[in-house]
Amino acid sequence: IRNAIREIGPAVTPTTHASGALLLIVVNVGWFFLSHRLALARAARARGYDVHVACGIDSDRERERIVAEGFVLHELSLERSSGSLANAWKVARELRSIIERLAPRVVHLVALKVVLIGGMVTRRVPGRRVVAAFSGLGHLFTDGGWKARMIRWLIMPGFRVSLRGASCIALFQNADDRAVFTIGGIVPERRTALIRGVGVDLAEFAPVPEPEDSLPLVVLPGRILKEKGVCEFALAARRLAESGVAAEYAIAGEPDPENPSSLSAVEIAELSSRYGVRSLGFVEDMPALLARCAVVCLPSYREGMPKALAEAAAAGRPLVATDVPGCREAVVDGENGFLVPARDPAALAEALGKLLRSTALRRQMGAASRRLAGERFEESALIARTLELYE
Repeated sequence: IRNAIREIGPAVTPTTHASGALLLIVVNVGWFFLSHRLALARAARARGYDVHVACGIDSDRERERIVAEGFVLHELSLERSSGSLANAWKVARELRSIIERLAPRVVHLVALKVVLIGGMVTRRVPGRRVVAAFSGLGHLFTDGGWKARMIRWLIMPGFRVSLRGASCIALFQNADDRAVFTIGGIVPERRTALIRGVGVDLAEFAPVPEPEDSLPLVVLPGRILKEKGVCEFALAARRLAESGVAAEYAIAGEPDPENPSSLSAVEIAELSSRYGVRSLGFVEDMPALLARCAVVCLPSYREGMPKALAEAAAAGRPLVATDVPGCREAVVDGENGFLVPARDPAALAEALGKLLRSTALRRQMGAASRRLAGERFEESALIARTLELYE
């Protein structure tokens, strides 16, 4: 990748943009921008930035929504599941061209591949602030197989190059992820920042009492991926049903064919037929779903700072999650929920069972979740801290 960047051309001297300070937000795919960076983009525009978005597009709906928001969209040929150097080079050239034309004052890169490629492009275009945001370390850092280990060994020196330069700030969502890069000598700690995710609108996710006229509903909010702990969730649901604990179980999310740990259509059908776990697909109205559920569960193998848990906490729901980076930011074990070991369906079932057997405990921990959300995840506060990094 580094050699490919050299071929793109010499460094460009930035020019003043006529509309004022221009912000370029670069993400891997449009739906992720809409779900995780839309509020930030709106706030930056209100602050006076001319906001442009560069990303891959999975659907016409994504394209239409971004444009309807009034942001200028630049489509990238980024293939999320591809490790192809040819694709990386193509995306690098596209980004280089966009930056040459726009001369943004701030470039906000989001997600591993975007940081790796975009950082190498922006470091050759001096005179601008770069925020390299890690929304999580993803499949490469949860997979213990030889292929993932080899790729990690190959790309970490690339991050050392991408994050080089006094104007680049590496933004992490939890201390564990930051330690991987600082202790490993990839980036000095003085050029890092730690902000717990993108936050949540506390008014939108105002808590309401759980329904009393139906079985307790346990929801796993997330893509249908093995690394989200979907299989452990299904096994825990069956174990609880066999032990006589009456409840319903559902996953609010879709499969992600671009992710190597995505479940197949056959496997998703099996969740319902064999384990009693419904697949709700993409849920547009998460506040309404959280109002109907009793417990929110995310048995993930690793996270950045899962927005889904922040939303559930704001909605006043008790949480059960794994004791892994990211999830630990949202759950104080024994206070607003329980933390259990990853890949352990028995421990997961035990924790869920404690909550499902006690309405009083759910209410107590749900109230603690809401307090924690106010302390840690208030959206406007986290956005304000992020915008400070642009200066």
